[in-house]
Amino acid sequence: MLTVELQDMVAEVHGPEIAGEVFAAMTPEDALLVRAALGGGERVDDEDDEDDVDDEESGEDPEDADAAGEEEIARLQAEIESSRRSQAALERYLELLDR
Repeated sequence: MLTVELQDMVAEVHGPEIAGEVFAAMTPEDALLVRAALGGGERVDDEDDEDDVDDEESGEDPEDADAAGEEEIARLQAEIESSRRSQAALERYLELLDR
């Protein structure tokens, strides 16, 4: 139990210094992604938020609904890719912390 308390104290005192060194060793883009994921920065969005409209309620024809479905698929694919980049940046961050 004492070891955990000691680790917590060291992390509290030296954490910002260690994080600064780790961020300096990362690419700026990765550092931004990690800061956002850890809650220390703004969220990184690849696309602007769009208003969600229910196609059935809007009275759009099926072709427009298909186009909207394709746009949603593209948006979700971009979101998945963004998540993968964030995950890769976090993995690099952890690797650098272990050094």
